[in-house]
Amino acid sequence: MPVHAVSSARLRQIFNASGYLERAASGQNMLVTVTRRSQPAPEYQQPAGTVSETAMYRESRGNRLVVVALTHAFVLPDGTINNRRGLPDPKYVRIGDDIYKLARR
Repeated sequence: MPVHAVSSARLRQIFNASGYLERAASGQNMLVTVTRRSQPAPEYQQPAGTVSETAMYRESRGNRLVVVALTHAFVLPDGTINNRRGLPDPKYVRIGDDIYKLARR
């Protein structure tokens, strides 16, 4: 499988175009597992009560589940995501046999 290291902006474009978030919201052939961690480390400068949330999106392909996306978000106490878009930040996206992940800085 080809692995492509891309910018965060490009990875967001790929994730948004994939429709994975919408399919997960509608329960359409998508299983999402969410892991939550309490107060993020101080270097992230998040308000008190913020939770670090990682989501794994898996799609049914035949008789197995395939990871198609991983996202992260800082979720504020009121339930909103703490970024300008209000959407989780993708860290990994798989489209067909192509894997896209964040390029190292």
